[in-house]
Amino acid sequence: MMMYQIILKGQLHPCHERRLAPLTLRHLPDGNSCLEGLLADQAALFGLLLRLRDIGIPLLSLRAIEVEVEVTQ
Repeated sequence: MMMYQIILKGQLHPCHERRLAPLTLRHLPDGNSCLEGLLADQAALFGLLLRLRDIGIPLLSLRAIEVEVEVTQ
């Protein structure tokens, strides 16, 4: 799994949060918005990017952070 941090230009209205699950929305002090969370694969990321495009909010940055998954035996 990958953790993603996506910075969006402007304040994204909370009504869009449900469409952007499983990522968490927070508003930044600089007036922009940040989405953060785990996505299963590239297909999930591309689906999310399409939803952001449909909302019409500009993307400022996207950062992928590899997360180690613990295997229990």
